[in-house]
Amino acid sequence: TRNTQEESMQNIINFQLNNSEKIVMSCEENLDQINCCTEGSLTLIEKNNEILLSNDTIHESIFVLHGQLQKALNSDLILHRSITSDIGCLYNEELQDKPGLVYEKFDERDHWVGYNFLLWSSNMATWLYNDYVGNIILEITPVFPGNFISFAEDKISYGRWLQNYKPYLIRKLPKEVAQQWLYQADHLLKKIEENVEREMREYKKKQPNEN
Repeated sequence: TRNTQEESMQNIINFQLNNSEKIVMSCEENLDQINCCTEGSLTLIEKNNEILLSNDTIHESIFVLHGQLQKALNSDLILHRSITSDIGCLYNEELQDKPGLVYEKFDERDHWVGYNFLLWSSNMATWLYNDYVGNIILEITPVFPGNFISFAEDKISYGRWLQNYKPYLIRKLPKEVAQQWLYQADHLLKKIEENVEREMREYKKKQPNEN
């Protein structure tokens, strides 16, 4: 029934990329109940494939997306001049502690400049940046699986894996799409804030008066 379908969609938000591709945010709780600790996932749906992009608290994942969209819409995410090859390839080099990358100080620690463009990272890394003419680019790149699991000796080495490396997806994100995503992210963050404030009021009501 229609009501059942509507209820099933109350824990899902679609960030539509185009007619055939989207990023789906889903969580176990109804959107009217999610708070800053609610966990959920962001998954790329394209063709018949589902690719997990983030598995964290909804607030953390959407907070990062919101901030990066604002920067990209203002053309404040132009790639650092040192990123002259694919950013996902360089990310794997950074994870392998390879030399030749450029770092900057952040909170008194060395920070690879590419992290300024990273949205999320799991088995795939998701990037948002401006190209040199101001277009907004969404890129999804594979991460060497040996970073997460212990490979047996007969498994593929990093060097062999890198020879076959290529980005999984690169899309130009039209500004109207980026603005729609920003609106959705902003609405969700405000909803989380409202839910937390409501929970705090309800909690205080249940506390015995100390008078």
